Amino acid sequence: DLRNFAARFDSVTRPPRPQHPQRGCSMAVGDELSSLAALRVAVDAPPQSEARAKERPGGAERGASVETQAGGDEAYAALAPTALLFLKDTYRFECEAEVLRWTSWEVVLTATVFHPQGGGQPSDRGTIEVGECAFEVSGVRTTSRVAGKVIHAGSWRSGREPTTVAARCRIDAEYRRLCARYHSAGHAIDAAMSRVGHSLPPLKGYHWPEGGAYVEYDGAPEDPATLIADLNAALAAIVAENPSTKRLVDPDTGTRLIEIAGEACPCGGTHVHFAAELGEVTVTKAKNKAKKLRISYTLRDPAA
Repeated sequence: DLRNFAARFDSVTRPPRPQHPQRGCSMAVGDELSSLAALRVAVDAPPQSEARAKERPGGAERGASVETQAGGDEAYAALAPTALLFLKDTYRFECEAEVLRWTSWEVVLTATVFHPQGGGQPSDRGTIEVGECAFEVSGVRTTSRVAGKVIHAGSWRSGREPTTVAARCRIDAEYRRLCARYHSAGHAIDAAMSRVGHSLPPLKGYHWPEGGAYVEYDGAPEDPATLIADLNAALAAIVAENPSTKRLVDPDTGTRLIEIAGEACPCGGTHVHFAAELGEVTVTKAKNKAKKLRISYTLRDPAA
């Protein structure tokens, strides 16, 4: 059930680490499974999107302008799932696709390199070029009611309507790299927690580069100050060891897993290829509250 699968990847809660005897077995991830693996519910989708989606109905043919009818996201139900190319290569910054639907504020494509907001990671930003028209992407989301469709929100820079379905996506490469580093750093903290003897169940992750990045666990260590020093030493060791990031599949559930420094967790985000790309990961705060541990962290560019 695609909707149940998508629910495993909402934008705040991190599923528990998988527990099975074959954890870590490597399997090829096909396009269909990759498309399923990153489905999630975007909790901060632009609030005006659904309200504006009731303004006026339009055509239904491929590439036509469709001002979504009443019912909001259900207007996308007939479209094929979007191929999620970012799952296979974090550093793919461009792709070609076809336009399935467009409005004055949204575009849906057959494939995308844009990562939707979710899994504690912000959406990519960039441009979709359709003929002589350019659509500035300011947000990307999936829909909880119609699984598999990626909706690019923004505005047409040219002010003209596209007359072709051929599109080219270009994302902000530097922002993608930064988001991947912050997301992978959150996973690296999972590994560091295990190394220092605190294998607590993960609860939440907020991996936004704009500030306030943290991971949260179920449990409350007695000495947070000592934990900070221990984690920073463990993180420095992980970066120095430079393990590769592994993309795996849970053989029991088909869930996509990301493994960093020996710790695997269900995830549909973008990640660095090697730990050295993280740069310096610094835990700045460890706070116990209501029997939960929140660990805040920052990054320093590896070239700095």
